Amino acid sequence: MDNVFLSYNRESEAAAKTLANDLEALGHAVWFDQELSGGQVWWEQILATIRNCDLFIFVLDPKSLDSTACKREYGYAADLGKPVLPVLVSSEISTTLLPPALSKIQFVDYRVQDREAAFRLARAVSAVPPAEALPDPLPSPPEVPVSYLGTLTEQIETTATLNFEEQSALSVELKNCLRDPETSEDTLTLLRRLRRRRDLFATIAEELDELIEGVEKEKAAEVRSHAAEQASKRASEEAQAGDSTWGQDAHSDDVQMQQREHPGLGDGLRMWLGDIGSTIAARNRSKRASDETQAGDGTQRHGARRYADTSREKSSRRQAKPPARGVKKWLSRIGFVFSCFIGSVLLVAASTIFFAENDIYLFYLTGDESGAVVGLFLSLVFIILMFRHRRKKLREYRINGPEGA
Repeated sequence: MDNVFLSYNRESEAAAKTLANDLEALGHAVWFDQELSGGQVWWEQILATIRNCDLFIFVLDPKSLDSTACKREYGYAADLGKPVLPVLVSSEISTTLLPPALSKIQFVDYRVQDREAAFRLARAVSAVPPAEALPDPLPSPPEVPVSYLGTLTEQIETTATLNFEEQSALSVELKNCLRDPETSEDTLTLLRRLRRRRDLFATIAEELDELIEGVEKEKAAEVRSHAAEQASKRASEEAQAGDSTWGQDAHSDDVQMQQREHPGLGDGLRMWLGDIGSTIAARNRSKRASDETQAGDGTQRHGARRYADTSREKSSRRQAKPPARGVKKWLSRIGFVFSCFIGSVLLVAASTIFFAENDIYLFYLTGDESGAVVGLFLSLVFIILMFRHRRKKLREYRINGPEGA
């Protein structure tokens, strides 16, 4: 197992992590400064890790080639005689324009992180010669890389008076630094510090004011755009949630339709009894319509004489009718309800006893339960027949009187 040092730029951190994971899968110990924050201690630890590594991998992309820290890391590894393996991770680099020191070394094409790239990486790492012993004495370590903005900060915060040319140069340099997304925030801070200098010329001050105002407007527009995107995203999520609710309602309707098409025992019994009731009601309506039609035809055939006789007969029957009011009326209703109740109880009891004694089962029910279900069904049929009989008697009573009923 080799100790591998990974030199990369922060903008290529995703590709560097993928490369590190692949190297660890091959059995190598990989180190890269993802947890260090800068400064003298940070730089000394990097140099110590380079001295102890068996392989130095340089992540090739435009930012790494322009990075002062990456250049000094590579230069120190070369001075120590460490094996160097360039790994290309960006398509923005022309391999013919690489620095002379790197162009002499065979690099690994890792722009597409697929299986073939992993095999190429494994072959290249295994073909690297072992690291030589460290030279004695050690080469001089490179200085801590100071960021470009750090140099500009020293110039802006100096107590010496800045002439017009120096102020113009600082303004141009800071304007160029604003184009870099990584340093735009820090550059804006330096612009404000430069604007607060007392020795600033009026022309430079006006340029800085316009520059700072333009940057602040751009940032405000970005904030508004981000807020609009968030609002649009929330609206889209709410719309999707509404579609999901509609889908649940549709699913519920489908379930009800399936239950209608494939009912269970209880649902099937209720549907059966409902169909029977609907059929009986339809027959009653048809019979009433037929009776009314026959009565109308008879009246037309016999003429006025038959109509007069019928009127006299109805008048005499109404006079002969006993008054069905008050106590008699309610006693009749109570008697009908009591008869239906007693008949239903007897039917349920008889059906339950019959099914239980003869071990008759319906579906997955026991004998008692099967008898109770059948008894309830017979009771319902009995009540319907009793109701029809009572209506028929009441109709005959209204038409023919007590003698006909």
